[in-house]
Amino acid sequence: MAALANLGLVKRALREIEQGKGPKLVEEEDGTVVGTFDDGVVARLPPGKLLRDCPCSCPSTAVCRHRVAVALAYKTVFAASEGASAATRAGEGPSEPPWSPGA
Repeated sequence: MAALANLGLVKRALREIEQGKGPKLVEEEDGTVVGTFDDGVVARLPPGKLLRDCPCSCPSTAVCRHRVAVALAYKTVFAASEGASAATRAGEGPSEPPWSPGA
């Protein structure tokens, strides 16, 4: 993730998520992940778009902490849901590889 943004943004986003100040996430039917922050900022991560090309309502013109936080928070949510799904699918064969924010 630091290669897509910078280490400072990643650390700040992780800290905010750990403190419970991360985005509220919604995954739309088309796969777009939408993160809404307490201050009203909305970052959208559509499938197939690079992080730097994803829209955010903040004034930043580069990859911002909001986009980074949405990607990192989604990874956590996705990993938790995959763990639960894998537990119910035990014995059905290999599952998909883990999701990566870089993807």
